Amino acid sequence: MLTINTILETLKSEMEDKLDPSGDYAKRPVVKHGYYTLRDLKGQLPAVCFICYGEDLEELMDDDGISWIQVMIYGFAASDGIENKVDIKELAHDVMYFLYSDDFTYSDDTYITSNISYLEASPPDKPVGQFVFNIKIKDEITYSTLRGD
Repeated sequence: MLTINTILETLKSEMEDKLDPSGDYAKRPVVKHGYYTLRDLKGQLPAVCFICYGEDLEELMDDDGISWIQVMIYGFAASDGIENKVDIKELAHDVMYFLYSDDFTYSDDTYITSNISYLEASPPDKPVGQFVFNIKIKDEITYSTLRGD
């Protein structure tokens, strides 16, 4: 059985290996697990970050159950202002493409659960765009694996 940490580590390592630029942003994104502000990233752009913000336990009967791991994915990329967020949109779409491709081990068990929001993350003199959306990833659990043993 897989633990929540195994799934999150797989998400991070596979995004690092497989998330490639498809458009205007020119280099492979930095991938971070945890909560990071634009200041924390110290100019490492583009960047894709994610945090686990909860788990929904669907059922646990006769030692078997399902857990839905709730994950917020967000990213930053250079922008040329609020009206034109080409880089950040391409980065967000590349992440979505990755989540549903064969490059991600859990693609069959991953669902987007929110709209995608595009934001301006910095002052106008150095524009940086941000995207954010939520996903859930299915994990089959047993009573004995709840502790991650």
